[in-house]
Amino acid sequence: MAQLPDERRRALLDHVLEVGPIDYPALADALGVSVMTVRRDAESLADEQLLERVRGGVRPPDPLREPTPAEKRVLHPGRKHGIARAARELVRPGAVLGIGAGTTTLAFARAIADVPDLTVVTNAIPIADALSVLPPERVVLTGGTRTVSDALVGPVADQALAGMHLDLAVLGCHGFDAAAGFTAPNLQEAATDRRFLERATSGVVLADASKWGTRGLTSFASLDEIDVLVSDATLPSDAALDRIMRVVRAG
Repeated sequence: MAQLPDERRRALLDHVLEVGPIDYPALADALGVSVMTVRRDAESLADEQLLERVRGGVRPPDPLREPTPAEKRVLHPGRKHGIARAARELVRPGAVLGIGAGTTTLAFARAIADVPDLTVVTNAIPIADALSVLPPERVVLTGGTRTVSDALVGPVADQALAGMHLDLAVLGCHGFDAAAGFTAPNLQEAATDRRFLERATSGVVLADASKWGTRGLTSFASLDEIDVLVSDATLPSDAALDRIMRVVRAG
């Protein structure tokens, strides 16, 4: 059965992100569609800045460029929801959570909305909106300067977090690897993520496997500063990674 256009585009995007720069004929062979179809889909994804054009083909975008929330939402949505469901198991009724900005953390916020007696501190307006089912006094929005990823950062956000006492800090990341740890796309976002971790008893990062081996501009935590990594089943098995922290592979 032929794929729907959105499914075909998502398969194309996943393939390019996995293999790197590729010309249109090779991409068409890999996906089992015509060169004309693959060129049209790839050009559309490039127009949305999800891929970059090269002569005769496309390549993944610059890893240091921060995708917009709209761009992130079409990347691995099934993985994000699986990660969110798995991370929900870490949350106990009555907990005080700090939730950082991101599309995976947004999926997590939606997944925990029915957990009893939660209090949530967040620096993301979409996450506060997703938790509007909670009593207003149980959702604290930090304030701050808004970034392209809808994070509120900077001195106002950092000061708001300074007096908080959190059971869990649940964060996303731009990328992570063994040397750099968990990274963010800009200095202010990294600083605010560090404030979340400083105020929490335990730190949790939600990141799908495509972020392994990718580095953002700056680090906000080394691997051994995070208690739990929740990823998906395609995250490669790595003895060092599993030894340093608890790794949950959803799916």
